[in-house]
Amino acid sequence: MLRQTLTALLLLFACQLGGDAIAGALNLPVPGPVVGMLLLLITLIAHKRTPQRLAQTTAPLLKHMSLLFIPAGTGMILYVDLIAAEWPAIVGSIVISILVALLTTAAIFRLFQTAPLPTEEIATQPSTIIKSADNSEASSNQPIPQGDTHD
Repeated sequence: MLRQTLTALLLLFACQLGGDAIAGALNLPVPGPVVGMLLLLITLIAHKRTPQRLAQTTAPLLKHMSLLFIPAGTGMILYVDLIAAEWPAIVGSIVISILVALLTTAAIFRLFQTAPLPTEEIATQPSTIIKSADNSEASSNQPIPQGDTHD
């Protein structure tokens, strides 16, 4: 069991090291660990499944992933003066990136949507006429029975 855990950790570290090497050698604008994650993804796709031991080894890492954000928070404290001086640009870039993400998500959703959206004419009508079983007209303002109406 220890050997399988070490093998799983070795795979993770090898992907990260390989990612660092590729990013450095090709002078990519992407961090090495991100390239390493892509290498890990390619490896998992090639195997067509996640090995059980890899899943068991990474589960505790993922469970405590929030601890990995502590160094980033500490680093922000070191640059508090810079952040204070550049806060309008930081806030502006965050707002713009959120808007771009929302608009992109909406565009992709509409692209892949299978059911057509209701037309504006139907959606803006305040009430419609509902024909009852005896063909008399009833206003839609009357309550519609909910659930099972049988006694």
